[in-house]
Amino acid sequence: MSEAIAPSAAIGSMSLSPRRERRGVTPDETKMSNELILVAEDNIVNQRVAVRQLKKLGFRADAVANGREAIEALGRIPYALVLMDCQMPEMDGYAATIEIRRLEGRTKRTPIVAMTAHALEGDREKCIEAGMDDYISKPVKTEEMGRVLAKLFHSTNGVPAGPAAAIVEGARHDRSEQNPMNRV
Repeated sequence: MSEAIAPSAAIGSMSLSPRRERRGVTPDETKMSNELILVAEDNIVNQRVAVRQLKKLGFRADAVANGREAIEALGRIPYALVLMDCQMPEMDGYAATIEIRRLEGRTKRTPIVAMTAHALEGDREKCIEAGMDDYISKPVKTEEMGRVLAKLFHSTNGVPAGPAAAIVEGARHDRSEQNPMNRV
């Protein structure tokens, strides 16, 4: 059974509720984290790919179509992390991140990871200057996403920081056991 809510722009409504994808969850994906991740991406195909990758890594995810919707969603739901496309209509990822950081003040810092097709010199620095915590180039590989999530969900001493980090580590361990090259 699947449940999907069309993006607000496609249905022409004023509702800006995040979309939740629920399609073909495998048994390995039943070890879900309680952490919820927001995907801010204007391309519906890229949204679905990112949500599916997050499910494979054991995370629940909502998706929104632009930076303004991301800010509104973060005002309603305490997301553990945001995957932010840099180039979106209405409000791009850079402007959205700057506004999120302004609204959070010094009391809170939601991790924000840039997802962008831009891989030129200086793009990573532009993301960091806007207040993003890390950067992933598109097309995003599940392994790379897992590496970044594990890094952001770990404490400074390398010990898993809560259930989200343990799930990422577990998913990585499960994949390495399935790789015949890792068996001796």
